[in-house]
Amino acid sequence: MSIYNARRLQPGAAVVLGVGAALVIVMVSFLPSFSGDFHDFYMAGHLLMTGHSPYEWPRYYSPVWVAVGFAPLALLPERPAYAAYTLISLGGLTVSVWRLTRGQSRALVLLTLGLLWLVQILAGNIDWLLPTALVVPSLAGIWLALAKPQLGWLLVAVLLLRMPRRKAAVSVGAVAVGLGLSYLLGWNVPDLESVRLWNIAPWPWGLLVGGPLAIWSLVRRDRELALGVSLLISPYWQRPSLIAAWPASMRARWLWLAWIALMALVLIENLSLIVGYFPR
Repeated sequence: MSIYNARRLQPGAAVVLGVGAALVIVMVSFLPSFSGDFHDFYMAGHLLMTGHSPYEWPRYYSPVWVAVGFAPLALLPERPAYAAYTLISLGGLTVSVWRLTRGQSRALVLLTLGLLWLVQILAGNIDWLLPTALVVPSLAGIWLALAKPQLGWLLVAVLLLRMPRRKAAVSVGAVAVGLGLSYLLGWNVPDLESVRLWNIAPWPWGLLVGGPLAIWSLVRRDRELALGVSLLISPYWQRPSLIAAWPASMRARWLWLAWIALMALVLIENLSLIVGYFPR
């Protein structure tokens, strides 16, 4: 990197570090450590660290490697762990948006990043791993996508099709071992009745449109389309998972704007949560 480019990066790096430090202070001081889904992942990691199955926590539904990823955070008290995880997830979102939006409208990129940051702070979930799976090497992308298997399996199929056969076979074997271990430990798979209160998936009617699009994504080996179509063919997901539709929406300005409008509605719907985060 030239000295000129390094000097150009310094102000940006200072801003990022400043914003990150401010977020840490705000989250540790004001925001609840159990924000959204984070508490469930934190407890799964804690159980794993203490020699128990993560599935002893009844609301943990992810494969075992997700609990492994949260185990180091479980060494911290929950509030600082939440702050650390949020910063990690915001960093992952920033890298994903930066790599997926090269050459796109700067205003739309910044608006997208802002919406994703706010949703992530609110939800504390792992949906941010889905777009991240598109910007990392394929093998890592498979593990990240299958952190939410109901949404990531079609993307994984496309990633495998794009791999050399031997590498794909090794990847399938490794994932099979991971999934098998999850089942041996008592993997909890929710039934549709138990998720009825928050499930907004268009199941099963979404298959009418999603089925042909899923086949097309496999034929074309289209990663972004495969990820977006998963929302139509998955039996359950909640509002933050709309992030899966974003990479494919960038192909047309009106689709991207429609996605931004949907995410804005998600934030408006949860406005009471945002206000409730801060003490009165």
